[in-house]
Amino acid sequence: MLSRVIRRSATHVMRRIFLALTVMAASMTATGCATTGATLGSGVGDAFLERAPWVAGKPLPPERGPLLVLPVAWQPSVTQPAFMDPSSAGGSPLAQLVDSLQRDLVRANLGKAANTFVGSHVIPPDVSFGCALVLDECDPQYAGEPRGRRGLRYRLAVGRPSAEWRAELQRQLDATGATHALFVSVEIAPWQVQQRGLRGTKVVPLGVGHEAELPWLTSLETPVAVLQLTGVVVDREGKAVRIAAAGMLPKRTPLLLSAVGAEALLQDADIASLLCATRDDVDGRPAVWRDALREVLQQLGLR
Repeated sequence: MLSRVIRRSATHVMRRIFLALTVMAASMTATGCATTGATLGSGVGDAFLERAPWVAGKPLPPERGPLLVLPVAWQPSVTQPAFMDPSSAGGSPLAQLVDSLQRDLVRANLGKAANTFVGSHVIPPDVSFGCALVLDECDPQYAGEPRGRRGLRYRLAVGRPSAEWRAELQRQLDATGATHALFVSVEIAPWQVQQRGLRGTKVVPLGVGHEAELPWLTSLETPVAVLQLTGVVVDREGKAVRIAAAGMLPKRTPLLLSAVGAEALLQDADIASLLCATRDDVDGRPAVWRDALREVLQQLGLR
């Protein structure tokens, strides 16, 4: 048990160092010209949201033409090293989740299917959502309020795609006659736990009318890793018009481990359980991942 705590504590330290370096790099790019990954000039400014829906940007223009629908993709976390992410290899639970989302997206018949963008420098827009404590985005906005009670701000933002991605986008838009494109991705991000009611119920607000309740002995100080779905609609210049997010699966850190600074990581087994999980509080008991996709598309103005 002690060795596991030490190992998780070391993992936590590595995540914090990695996240701090990521934040430093992001701030450096934001002060210069609008480059790949920078939110400056991305089309949608950073939004700091207290409650769902997790959406930002402008409504889609009513006169827009057909929509180009890109394949659903897994985007490795920017808040931890890649080796801490679950496996995305073929046949893995994560790969099965992406395939299931892709099939549902095709069945939604939202527009023209795009070919996969390939190339080492073809980097898509990166919608990020969550609470990074090093950015002070989850601190209470109201004096005297303890963390978790109210006023927690979740940051929703989008980073610019690479020039190569934008060039391929324009080529496929021209070939299909589409005017805008949709990109949906799966990723992991830190979310802050909130507290509700006189009983102090611990929850993670995953979306509109969707909260994941956690055991009472859950720390309000330690973020939980959440597997989430994000979406962005871009114009032909590759600039975001509207962005949205919805949580699917939180991974709670046991209180004793959080007390020593450790954070639990999402594992293959967690994602395998998500594939079978349903929203029992919703008519028809849809799969949790399917309902998250519905919400993202709805908030983007596509449903």
